[in-house]
Amino acid sequence: METKKESRITDTLKVTLHFSIAFAVYWITSTAIAIVMEHAEFAFLSKDKLCTAFFAGVVEELLFRFLLISVLLIRCREKKQLYRALVISTVLFALAHGANIFYGAGIGVSILQMISSLAMGTAFGLLFLRTKNILPGMFLHTVHDIIALSAVGATDESGVITHAITPASVVDLLLVIVMGIVLFLCYCRQSETDRMLNLWKKKTNKKTSEGESE
Repeated sequence: METKKESRITDTLKVTLHFSIAFAVYWITSTAIAIVMEHAEFAFLSKDKLCTAFFAGVVEELLFRFLLISVLLIRCREKKQLYRALVISTVLFALAHGANIFYGAGIGVSILQMISSLAMGTAFGLLFLRTKNILPGMFLHTVHDIIALSAVGATDESGVITHAITPASVVDLLLVIVMGIVLFLCYCRQSETDRMLNLWKKKTNKKTSEGESE
C-alpha cells in the first residue's frame, strides 16, 4: 500500500502536472501569436538575464508565497482564510511589479504587467496552497521569466520591460487572464478547497500541539 508520504508526493506531482500543462498552453500560444503578429524574435539569454530570471523566480516565490502565505495561515481554521491569504499575496505581488515604472517602464506597460501579475500570482498562489510545496512554483515562475526575457528587445538586462503596448501584448494579457480564471475555477471547487484546508489545518495543529507539549 502507498504510504501517506508517497500519497502526498503523488498528489503534488499530479497537481504540478496540471499547472504545467496550463502554463505550457499559455506559453506556446502567446509565443506563437507574438511571432505571427509582430515577427517577434527570441534568443538565448545572456548571463545577466538568466540570473535575473532565476533570482526572480526563486526570491519572489519565497517572499510572496512561501513566507507571506505561511504567515497568514499560521492559525488556519476556515476556507475564507485561504482566500484571504491568496488575495493579499496576489495583490502585493502585482503592486511589486508595478514598481517597475520607477525603473524606466512606461505607465501603460506597467499597468498591463500589474494586471498580468494578478493572474500569475493567483496561479502560483493556488499551486502553493494546494501542494504546500514551494518548489513547483519556483520552477514554473523561473521558466516563465526565462521565456519572457528571451524575447529580443522586450526588456533590458535587468528584466524591466522596455517596449510599448502592442496588440500582441494585449492578447498575451488576455491569455494569462484566461489561464488564471481557469485554474481558479478548477482549484476553488469544494473538493479542492477541502484538500487545501486539510493540508494547512494539519500544519497548524501540529505546530500548536508541539508548542503545548513544551
